[in-house]
Amino acid sequence: MYLASNLKCLREKKGEKQVELAEMLEISRSAYGLWETGDRSPSIENMIALADHFCITVDDLIRKDLRPPKPMYAKNLKFLRKQYGMSQQEMSRLLGLKGKSGCCLVENGKQKLSVEQLLNISEYFGFTLDQFVKQDLSEGEHEQKK
Repeated sequence: MYLASNLKCLREKKGEKQVELAEMLEISRSAYGLWETGDRSPSIENMIALADHFCITVDDLIRKDLRPPKPMYAKNLKFLRKQYGMSQQEMSRLLGLKGKSGCCLVENGKQKLSVEQLLNISEYFGFTLDQFVKQDLSEGEHEQKK
């Protein structure tokens, strides 16, 4: 079931706050927050209201993972960091990000890289930009630039 993660994802995508949805549903913000953490589930009436609010079906709200997929470069960045024995701190420095949390956010798909950062990191590891953003480098079916 994807209800909790979908509620958070859909709310954030619309730029809404938990308190706004709670007010719409006439419940407390903390009750709504428990739905997003998966500690409680909404009533069927509230699920229908939420599905209508987000213009999706109740089935999709519950059964489909509606979070956007992580970009391929996020997976590749983590793979290459581990392949070369780099810490998140070292990778963050290479990317021009602050602290190890910058790298962690990128690897988890929560922070995007600029085109310049993508170019720099792909060149650093000897891949074309196309390889870095489109191919799964962990599969080994790639050839680094010479």
